[in-house]
Amino acid sequence: MKRFSRDADREIHETRFTADIPDHVTIAAHETMRILIAARSLQDVGVLGSIVRWHNVPDRYGLVVHGKWHVTFNWNDSFGAYEIAVERH
Repeated sequence: MKRFSRDADREIHETRFTADIPDHVTIAAHETMRILIAARSLQDVGVLGSIVRWHNVPDRYGLVVHGKWHVTFNWNDSFGAYEIAVERH
């Protein structure tokens, strides 16, 4: 399983910034990603706020970081969050 969906998402986690996404969004996403990766259950993830689910992508979860920007991810009970991405929905 890949922890991050794209190189840009890994860059946000490691440096707080990436091209093509506003800085205020990447800073908030960075903080969310740190806690998301440390979480051991979806209940742990819930401390960040409501977990969003999309009907057209049933295995995908999301956390709002700013307006329509979300940190999205899949979840596996033994691995935790994977395919983490910053997306606009």
